[in-house]
Amino acid sequence: MEIFPTATIESKLDVLEPNSYVAVTCSPTKGVDATLAMAERLAVRGFKVVPHIAARMVRDKAHLREIIKRLDDTPIV
Repeated sequence: MEIFPTATIESKLDVLEPNSYVAVTCSPTKGVDATLAMAERLAVRGFKVVPHIAARMVRDKAHLREIIKRLDDTPIV
């Protein structure tokens, strides 16, 4: 399942089996933080999460390091 971070999408994922793969695509309007936050919450719920971070949304090397740190701290695929 591929999703964008929205206010209502999480409740709609209740129909998926535990350990289902969910790709969280970076939304141009929501940005990287919303994508990472959604990926973190879904991973805690037991989904196998694959966040897609759009390269054009990474501001600089420091931002990239911040993103990598968050991903390292999240139980993602």
